[in-house]
Amino acid sequence: MENPKITLSEAYQKTEEQLKQSGIDKDNVNRYKRIYRELQQYYNLKGETNYNPDTNREYMYSIEKKYNTGDIAVSAYQRRRRAVATLEGYINTGQIQAHYSYGAQNLYHLSQHYDVHLKNFVSSMDVSPGTKPTCATISREFFNFMEMEGIEEANKITQEAIQKYITETAGNYSKRMSTFLWLLRKMVGYLKNVVGANVTEKVATLKGRRCNRRVFPALTDDEMSAILKEPDLETSIGKRDYAIILLASYTGLRAVDISNLKLKDINWLEKTLSIVQRKTGISNYLPLEQEVLAAIADYILNGRVNTNSNYAFITTVPPYRPMGSRAGGNIVKKYMKQANITHIPGDSKGFHAIRRRMGVKLLEASMPLEMISQILGHNEMDSAKYYLPMDTNRLKICAMGFDDIPITGGVYYELQV
Repeated sequence: MENPKITLSEAYQKTEEQLKQSGIDKDNVNRYKRIYRELQQYYNLKGETNYNPDTNREYMYSIEKKYNTGDIAVSAYQRRRRAVATLEGYINTGQIQAHYSYGAQNLYHLSQHYDVHLKNFVSSMDVSPGTKPTCATISREFFNFMEMEGIEEANKITQEAIQKYITETAGNYSKRMSTFLWLLRKMVGYLKNVVGANVTEKVATLKGRRCNRRVFPALTDDEMSAILKEPDLETSIGKRDYAIILLASYTGLRAVDISNLKLKDINWLEKTLSIVQRKTGISNYLPLEQEVLAAIADYILNGRVNTNSNYAFITTVPPYRPMGSRAGGNIVKKYMKQANITHIPGDSKGFHAIRRRMGVKLLEASMPLEMISQILGHNEMDSAKYYLPMDTNRLKICAMGFDDIPITGGVYYELQV
């Protein structure tokens, strides 16, 4: 479709008006407006006035680089992806759709040759469905880089070209270095063994730096109790949010799995929940406490709108649809703020902190790692080991004193723990 000859200002004003008419709440419309003004500033710096998808791509590439270097939080990155995709979707189709995602396919356009290799490589990877989009994003950037280097065929990619890609691109993945290098090793294996490119295993044996892995916080019992007191149970939103948070606190389910939960997944008689996890593709069968069932039932019977949707938790404004995968995090942050619980961007003290709380609880109950992995639905047992640094009581047992270490100067205080 040929690009419409309108100014960016006209484009986003039309989009904003349509957003209001589609039933999106005022706060969300205002978020879109702020992002469109930011996009307008980017156009101004480029000396452009007319709406241009290529300039949108450049803007989103600059935002992605800020996200990869940790300069902005994932929520801010996702909001901009959604806003720009909504703008382009409305200008191209004249409609506002429920879900938009401005992915790597918008940032990097590949030739047919490389597009085929991208699809073949991603489909050949034995990873969970939730991991494949990340693989596709980085792989698309990799192939685009090779095209920009003038390498038109995959079997002509050289080790030198790969080294140059690492040098010029790795800095953008400082927060995801292990993922970046793991995928690059897989890519080199594909190029060497499937495509027949002249590359060596030297690149394929690179490893990310894992010694500086951050230990993210888990919510405490007091914080969890404070959050659960905040939803207004006299409103439909309050009933829904309370049921979601309570379900997460008892099961440790990921936000995406709760948003994808269907009515048929709940067995009311047996008091159980049965799902297939989005991230790992693993089936998980969990018991449900009566308190959790009561909260979900209260929402379904007294708060949920009358709709034919099969999903348990849905939006409260039309068009009624399943909760987005990011909704859980926004809900928790909302009630954390109301409960005066400190949260700063990037501290990862959001919805996933509830899941980490469950992991810590299971460790404190002396559950073996294998059982913790089964309950939390991990793909590998090693995933449960990341909860070990949060078990402070057992860490204290491992701590060594200074009894056998001579103090030759300064002041020494003995702390009673």
